[in-house]
Amino acid sequence: MKRLNATNKVIRTLLIIALIVIGTSVLFTGAKPGGDAKKSTSSFKAGIVVPTMNIFYVPLTDAVVAAVEAAGGTAIVTDAEQYKVAKELANVEDLLQQNIDVLIIDASDKVASSPAVEAANKAGVPVIGLNNATASGKFVTVVASDNYKAGKLAGEFVMEQINHKGNVAIMDGPPVPAVIDRIQAYKDLVFANPDVDIVSFQLMGNTIAEGVNVAENILQANPDLDAFLCMNDAAFLGAYTALQNADMVGEVAIGAVDAIPDVVDLLARGLAPKCATAAQFPSEIGKGAVQAYLDHQRS
Repeated sequence: MKRLNATNKVIRTLLIIALIVIGTSVLFTGAKPGGDAKKSTSSFKAGIVVPTMNIFYVPLTDAVVAAVEAAGGTAIVTDAEQYKVAKELANVEDLLQQNIDVLIIDASDKVASSPAVEAANKAGVPVIGLNNATASGKFVTVVASDNYKAGKLAGEFVMEQINHKGNVAIMDGPPVPAVIDRIQAYKDLVFANPDVDIVSFQLMGNTIAEGVNVAENILQANPDLDAFLCMNDAAFLGAYTALQNADMVGEVAIGAVDAIPDVVDLLARGLAPKCATAAQFPSEIGKGAVQAYLDHQRS
């Protein structure tokens, strides 16, 4: 693999902005969950459930809490401790015991998280989704960005960097719609470019450390790798760190989704040539979820 040297022209990095589509990326309509008559939104209790707490979910939950409090409500935040569906269900059951008025949930698993949503339905508590829907259970709506578009934007950048030919590795993650859509966009782009081959397709957890481990194994098995296509920025930082450790930054392209501050900083300072991330806006998603509940109550 050809290495960069001081005379090589530094390739301009790109921060790709993926527009947020509030309430239309995934939209559930129809009969509202049963239960008591609507309560006034002047005082309400929101239960918030996210799969983990990281640099994406902290601002997301902060935004939900701030929007709930601004509307006169109180918020209870729980996390599923790294996508543990049993913990997630326990969190939802505990929140229902506390008589929440709305469940705002980012499901840990498309299928396995369904019982958590169904429990809220059975209790007559409206459910607002963050980013992801479940295979069964009723939602008022799901507030999300267009994850397929975000993946497509990041992937298209990578295809340009490798001149639409070469070997790529996909770093996949939890089986939730947001990740599934991004990975599908990557696959579609590869299939549309006949001179690009997927030489490795690996699963990882949602931590940078796991990303480093997976990326290092990919590089060891594929020394002629041209690009990483990453499910999120934890995978981006894992791949980037692996490239740093191998003294290969600038040789292998990286495409990802989220635009967390650490990645944006690397791009802004020119430290990650041939790399890009498609921006998500967790704060806007969080505020949109609360507004969706308020609109539902007033309709």
